[in-house]
Amino acid sequence: MTEEQVKKFQQLQEERVRTFKKLDDDHKVFLGHAPDYEEGFDDYKKAVNTCTDKFKEISKEILPIKEKLTEDQNSNKLASLIGQVQGLEETKLHTVVDLQLARYILQIEK
Repeated sequence: MTEEQVKKFQQLQEERVRTFKKLDDDHKVFLGHAPDYEEGFDDYKKAVNTCTDKFKEISKEILPIKEKLTEDQNSNKLASLIGQVQGLEETKLHTVVDLQLARYILQIEK
Protein backbone atom coordinates (compact mmCIF):
# COMPACT_ATOMS: atom_id res chain seq x y z
CA MET A 1 0.00 0.00 0.00
CA THR A 2 2.74 2.46 0.96
CA GLU A 3 4.63 1.84 -2.27
CA GLU A 4 1.52 2.61 -4.32
CA GLN A 5 0.97 5.85 -2.42
CA VAL A 6 4.59 6.91 -2.92
CA LYS A 7 4.43 6.16 -6.65
CA LYS A 8 1.23 8.18 -6.99
CA PHE A 9 2.78 11.06 -5.06
CA GLN A 10 5.84 10.95 -7.32
CA GLN A 11 3.62 11.06 -10.42
CA LEU A 12 1.76 14.06 -9.03
CA GLN A 13 5.04 15.82 -8.23
CA GLU A 14 6.18 15.22 -11.80
CA GLU A 15 2.91 16.76 -12.97
CA ARG A 16 3.66 19.78 -10.78
CA VAL A 17 7.06 20.15 -12.41
CA ARG A 18 5.46 20.09 -15.87
CA THR A 19 2.88 22.64 -14.75
CA PHE A 20 5.57 24.99 -13.41
CA LYS A 21 7.41 24.63 -16.74
CA LYS A 22 4.24 25.50 -18.64
CA LEU A 23 3.65 28.52 -16.42
CA ASP A 24 7.20 29.68 -17.09
CA ASP A 25 6.83 29.12 -20.84
CA ASP A 26 3.53 31.02 -20.92
CA HIS A 27 5.15 33.92 -19.06
CA LYS A 28 7.98 34.05 -21.60
CA VAL A 29 5.41 34.21 -24.41
CA PHE A 30 3.64 37.03 -22.57
CA LEU A 31 6.89 38.97 -22.17
CA GLY A 32 7.53 38.40 -25.88
CA HIS A 33 4.63 40.71 -26.67
CA ALA A 34 6.68 43.70 -25.53
CA PRO A 35 5.95 46.54 -25.74
CA ASP A 36 2.29 45.72 -26.50
CA TYR A 37 1.60 43.54 -23.45
CA GLU A 38 -2.16 43.96 -23.76
CA GLU A 39 -2.02 41.80 -26.88
CA GLY A 40 -0.86 38.76 -24.92
CA PHE A 41 -2.40 39.47 -21.54
CA ASP A 42 -5.68 37.58 -22.01
CA ASP A 43 -3.87 34.43 -23.14
CA TYR A 44 -1.44 34.71 -20.24
CA LYS A 45 -4.29 35.22 -17.77
CA LYS A 46 -6.01 32.08 -19.10
CA ALA A 47 -2.76 30.14 -18.83
CA VAL A 48 -2.28 31.27 -15.22
CA ASN A 49 -5.85 30.20 -14.39
CA THR A 50 -5.29 26.81 -16.02
CA CYS A 51 -2.04 26.27 -14.10
CA THR A 52 -3.64 27.42 -10.84
CA ASP A 53 -6.48 24.94 -11.34
CA LYS A 54 -3.96 22.19 -12.08
CA PHE A 55 -2.00 22.98 -8.89
CA LYS A 56 -5.23 22.85 -6.87
CA GLU A 57 -6.17 19.53 -8.46
CA ILE A 58 -2.74 18.05 -7.69
CA SER A 59 -2.87 19.21 -4.07
CA LYS A 60 -6.37 17.79 -3.71
CA GLU A 61 -5.10 14.42 -4.97
CA ILE A 62 -2.13 14.47 -2.60
CA LEU A 63 -4.20 15.03 0.55
CA PRO A 64 -5.71 11.51 0.59
CA ILE A 65 -2.26 10.02 -0.01
CA LYS A 66 -0.93 11.86 3.03
CA GLU A 67 -3.96 10.79 5.10
CA LYS A 68 -3.53 7.12 4.18
CA LEU A 69 0.15 7.25 5.05
CA THR A 70 -0.67 8.94 8.36
CA GLU A 71 -2.93 6.00 9.29
CA ASP A 72 0.02 3.59 9.06
CA GLN A 73 2.41 3.93 12.02
CA ASN A 74 5.34 2.93 9.82
CA SER A 75 4.58 5.68 7.32
CA ASN A 76 4.04 8.65 9.66
CA LYS A 77 7.44 10.13 8.79
CA LEU A 78 6.66 9.81 5.10
CA ALA A 79 3.30 11.52 5.58
CA SER A 80 5.06 14.32 7.43
CA LEU A 81 7.53 14.75 4.58
CA ILE A 82 4.71 14.91 2.06
CA GLY A 83 3.10 17.63 4.18
CA GLN A 84 6.38 19.54 4.14
CA VAL A 85 6.62 19.19 0.36
CA GLN A 86 3.09 20.57 0.05
CA GLY A 87 4.09 23.63 2.07
CA LEU A 88 7.29 24.11 0.08
CA GLU A 89 5.37 23.84 -3.20
CA GLU A 90 3.03 26.59 -2.03
CA THR A 91 6.02 28.77 -1.17
CA LYS A 92 7.56 27.98 -4.55
CA LEU A 93 4.40 29.06 -6.35
CA HIS A 94 4.38 32.40 -4.51
CA THR A 95 8.06 32.86 -5.33
CA VAL A 96 7.50 32.08 -9.01
CA VAL A 97 4.67 34.61 -9.17
CA ASP A 98 6.87 37.24 -7.51
CA LEU A 99 9.70 36.44 -9.92
CA GLN A 100 7.41 36.73 -12.94
CA LEU A 101 6.15 40.09 -11.73
CA ALA A 102 9.73 41.27 -11.19
CA ARG A 103 10.70 40.16 -14.71
CA TYR A 104 7.75 42.05 -16.14
CA ILE A 105 8.58 45.19 -14.20
CA LEU A 106 12.23 44.99 -15.24
CA GLN A 107 11.27 44.60 -18.86
CA ILE A 108 8.85 47.54 -18.95
CA GLU A 109 11.38 49.79 -17.24
CA LYS A 110 13.99 49.24 -19.98
